[in-house]
Amino acid sequence: MLLIFVTIISFLGCSKEKKINEDTFVLIYTDMVIAQDSMSAGSTGFEIEKKNIYSRYNVNKELYIHTLDYYKKNPEEWKKLFDKIISYLKEKGKSSI
Repeated sequence: MLLIFVTIISFLGCSKEKKINEDTFVLIYTDMVIAQDSMSAGSTGFEIEKKNIYSRYNVNKELYIHTLDYYKKNPEEWKKLFDKIISYLKEKGKSSI
């Protein structure tokens, strides 16, 4: 009985995946969009760059997709996130001039 209880608790704990911090996700998503715009989406170079981005921010593909899905399912959160992405890109554009 105790083994069943522990197994259930472990399963429930594992199913609660966390998402990437919003500010970090802004940076990751922006880097992904820039990489996709500068390379062919299906190219080997783009796949390598995606892995580099995951590594740079210490995340993995699954966590990135899970976080992206979270925002897609929550339109208000997606809008807030997208506003931050736009602001970040504007600031980044100003600093590169």
